[in-house]
Amino acid sequence: MDKYIAPILKKMCKIINVNYKEIKFSELGWYNEHTWTKEQEEKFRLWLEDYLYENNNIRKELLKNSVKNKKIIKSAVSEFLLNFGWKTI
Repeated sequence: MDKYIAPILKKMCKIINVNYKEIKFSELGWYNEHTWTKEQEEKFRLWLEDYLYENNNIRKELLKNSVKNKKIIKSAVSEFLLNFGWKTI
């Protein structure tokens, strides 16, 4: 697992009380195996926005546009959640 993405996925799992080590992230559709509430998703969204904003190296590694800009980061987080977020119930 990539050292930059692992903490993000661990946080996703922690928020919904799922063991990170039990998820097979290498399989397609791993993000469809669990759900979260809108509140849990929002909690994760805010955490990830702050995490990317405060960590220059991670931002440079994960974002196409790594400028420390809240609007760009919010957009990147929204895209991540759309593609890899748990199903919202």
